[in-house]
Amino acid sequence: MKQPKTPRAMGPYGYPLDKLPIKVGDTFYTLSGRVTTPYPKQAHERFSSQWLIDNVVAEAEANGDDWNASIFRQIGIPAKTRGCLHTADRECLLGYLFEWQPPAIRSIFKPFP
Repeated sequence: MKQPKTPRAMGPYGYPLDKLPIKVGDTFYTLSGRVTTPYPKQAHERFSSQWLIDNVVAEAEANGDDWNASIFRQIGIPAKTRGCLHTADRECLLGYLFEWQPPAIRSIFKPFP
């Protein structure tokens, strides 16, 4: 039986801290300590872009950051770029997931936990 891979640490700008290449099925620790979903099997850039968007949305929702989660859900993969995210979107998503996270602002209309 194959052992599951241990999650790796990701540094700023999307480079693993252990300097090894990212492979299919790799998981990473987010800034808050959660583990990402496995890296996609497909080699096309649009699959890794969608993987990044999905993980950032899940991270924001797990942190109770509904405001940023709604913004991240709106980020789309432009058809003109052949599946690549715009640089600003990519840097923002990687920054939120692995580098910095603003404190979540709770709604005054929702009860506090």
